[in-house]
Formats: sequence, C-alpha cells, structure tokens
Amino acid sequence: MRTIAKYLKNLEGVIAAQYSAEASNHKGDKGEDREDFFLKILNNHLPRVAVAYRGGQILDCWDQRSGQIDIVVYSSFSPLMGHNKKPLFLSQGAFAAIEIKSVLNQSSLATALEWSRKIKKLETFNYDVSRPCHTICTGVFAYTSVLDQKKILKELFDYHKSGVPNTEMIDFVSVNERFCTCRTRTETVSGFFSGSGPRMTLEQHRKECIYLTTTFSLGSMLSTIMDYISYIVPIRHDLSLHLFPMQRGD
Repeated sequence: MRTIAKYLKNLEGVIAAQYSAEASNHKGDKGEDREDFFLKILNNHLPRVAVAYRGGQILDCWDQRSGQIDIVVYSSFSPLMGHNKKPLFLSQGAFAAIEIKSVLNQSSLATALEWSRKIKKLETFNYDVSRPCHTICTGVFAYTSVLDQKKILKELFDYHKSGVPNTEMIDFVSVNERFCTCRTRTETVSGFFSGSGPRMTLEQHRKECIYLTTTFSLGSMLSTIMDYISYIVPIRHDLSLHLFPMQRGD
C-alpha cells in the first residue's frame, strides 16, 4: 500500500477508536463530540484555502437557505456572516456540506439524498464562462452502516432514475473503515472517449450518473472535496494520485 494511502487508512482506525471511546459518554454530548473530532481531522488535511466549520446554514443570492448542516467546508477568502457558533455561509464560498451519521440506514440515507438535493439547488456563480457552473459538494460520513455497498448504490441509482438530475445527486457516501462511494462529476468534462460502449454526445455524457466505490473511506472523501476546491480555486489538489498504484510511462 502506498505511503499516503497507508497513512489515511491508519487514520480511519483512529476515528473508529475515538467513536468507540465515546460510546460511554452522555447521549446528549455524543453528536457534538463526534463532529468536533471529525472537524479536526478535516482541518488537518484540507488545503489552506479551505476551513471546515461545525454547524450553520448556507445562504444564496436569492435568500434561499440550506437548513442546518453538520459541517461546512468554506473558502478562507469568503466573508463569514454571523456572530455566533453557527453562522451563515455564502453559497459562493461554500465548497462542501457534510452530514455526520453514527449509523447509516435506509431511512437516514433517503433523508440525506433529499437534503443534498436542496443544497445542490442553491445558486452559485461561475466567473469562467467557458466551464459549466459548479455546485456545492455534498456528502455523508458515517461511523457505521447497516447498508452494504450494493444496497447504497441501488438506493443512489433508484433516486436518480426517479427524475433527479445528475447535478443534484449526492457526491459521496463514506462509511469509516469500509468504503466510500463517490460520484463522478461528468457535468464538468470538456471531452471524453466513449470506448466500446454505446455512442453518446458530450451533452449526454454530462448528464450521465456514475458512482465509483473504493475501500479508502477517508481518502476518497477528501479527494472528492478537494476536486471541488480545485474546480473553483486555480490550484490542483488531486489526492487520488497518492491512493492508488501508479505506473510510469515509457
């Protein structure tokens, strides 16, 4: 296993140990403790252009609100509105919105998909007219899950087939120490090779809903968030280059 991949895998174990240690805590304190610990993990590994905050709502230019969010990853260069612990984040500066779950089940996943779609509909701006407009990255991080990979994928694709556009689908579902299912952002591609599959236009490909599952629950989640940051900020952060085996060209 590669250096960064091994490091992040070990960190998943630390997260699991922290979760187990909190099992004996007072029930009312568990949620905040878990979010605070996860917040530290994020802020230790996000690029400096982004900061993760616990709690708050995202507000767009039409005064549409996201509702309360467990964790918001926000631009270091964007203004923070509010004087309390749960401020308002402007949609233009919001990179990601994350829900934290102790146990992921079918009901909580269904709720997360609706929550994600609401956030995806918030208005953002794209000052580079040559590229498709971005949305806010959305995802769920669960400490445990009663759902396996196949069941989660089925729920995701069933939700998409119900009429939800690709651009309004959740970006990742991560279960600690088990797997991370991530959406491929086909809407931002500028060209593609259809290979041996059915022929489709670029516009059709941009509407295509594709999910990939890896065993790097933390690494793939971070890579997905960084992909959104890189799309908005002109700095490339591709963590996946350090997770999977690489082969040098001749």
